[in-house]
Amino acid sequence: MRLPLDQGEFLIDGKDQFANTEVIKRLSPLLTEERHKKIEQVLSGRTFDVVPVLEDIYDRGNISAVMRSAEAFGFFNFNIIDNKEQKFKAANRVTQGTDKWLDIHNWKSTRACLTHLKSNGYRVYATHLDATAKSIFEVDWTG
Repeated sequence: MRLPLDQGEFLIDGKDQFANTEVIKRLSPLLTEERHKKIEQVLSGRTFDVVPVLEDIYDRGNISAVMRSAEAFGFFNFNIIDNKEQKFKAANRVTQGTDKWLDIHNWKSTRACLTHLKSNGYRVYATHLDATAKSIFEVDWTG
């Protein structure tokens, strides 16, 4: 499910869309060869195979901590199903800027999020503190 780096679009200021190829074309003359190689190295380490989804997390600091871990593991997409009492808003002090490197999707309902993920070929695995225990080592991750 890995997205080629030359596909997709950037949304700038919430309104203007630019194809990835257009952004790369326009920025390339401004980059040193060393910087360009570093960007390529970082991008090649990104994965679209795993997409974290957080639902009903009440402590915004916990969401930010998971965001930092997701970015460190090379995940690109990140989904938050908004808590009914409060909507998540990234706080740079807590996220340490990782929110700039993740494609964060906010959802108003679990159904909308899961429908979107399944329609894009993802299998959904969930954890819950009260669920019957199944070891993570028992899950088939090869698909």
